Amino acid sequence: MVADMHTRLEERVVDRCLDELARAMLYRRALRGLYSAKTDHGIDFVRLASLALYDQMFTHAIKVLHPREKAGLWYILRRRRKEVAQICAEHAIVLGHVRGIAKGLLLVRNKTHFHLDKRGVRDPAKIWEEASITGLQFDAAVDAGFRLLCQFHKRVKGTEYGLQEHIDEYDGADAVRIVTLADHADLLTRPLNRGVKVTYLTEYGFWLLTSQGEKFLSFWNFPWFHRAPVPHILNVKEPVPGHYHWPDLDVDLSLEIIRNPGRFPLTAKAS
Repeated sequence: MVADMHTRLEERVVDRCLDELARAMLYRRALRGLYSAKTDHGIDFVRLASLALYDQMFTHAIKVLHPREKAGLWYILRRRRKEVAQICAEHAIVLGHVRGIAKGLLLVRNKTHFHLDKRGVRDPAKIWEEASITGLQFDAAVDAGFRLLCQFHKRVKGTEYGLQEHIDEYDGADAVRIVTLADHADLLTRPLNRGVKVTYLTEYGFWLLTSQGEKFLSFWNFPWFHRAPVPHILNVKEPVPGHYHWPDLDVDLSLEIIRNPGRFPLTAKAS
């Protein structure tokens, strides 16, 4: 009787956690699409939507990944240690990604996101700085938790998670089109910046949209971006045609260097 009750609870935990992480992943992709469209331009619906997506993305992730949540991912990790280890080994899931942001999530949750702590009210930016959670770390943790829970879903329910196919299909590209259409209809507070912009980030590098088309900058050839916070990578300027500047990283590159990094080894390689 007690065993059956625990099994039913585990099924509900897996379902709920998958739903929460699915939302976090979808919001993250939509938000990346909005960022690539340069939406930080004033107060309008698009800007408010981006703020709401950002808040909800963290809210859903915290509910699952926070180690003190009694029915989150850590409930499964503590109850099914052997199965967790087996699944991670079989599917190359690195739980270190989840553990790596646990402390930062705790800080954000308690000081500024869910609760109004005195120190968090005085300097919320400092709390986020201390949490030190980059976009790539967040993506890796959410992905690891989601993949693990999908495998548990198969084991405890015997079926695939229903929304997995839809999540795999969505990449947030529609956000760029929506913002562009709103811009053309003069619905935005300020016109979009139509200059250079980062259109997509991967674990290996990112795509930069220039007047000469999209160019891929690998982290191998341009190592300054490898561990940089995502907002710092997205914040790129074009002070003169063909020359690009990342003010947060103090990095300057020309179109020629991006096209031919091997010809500029002192510039495009870490010393």
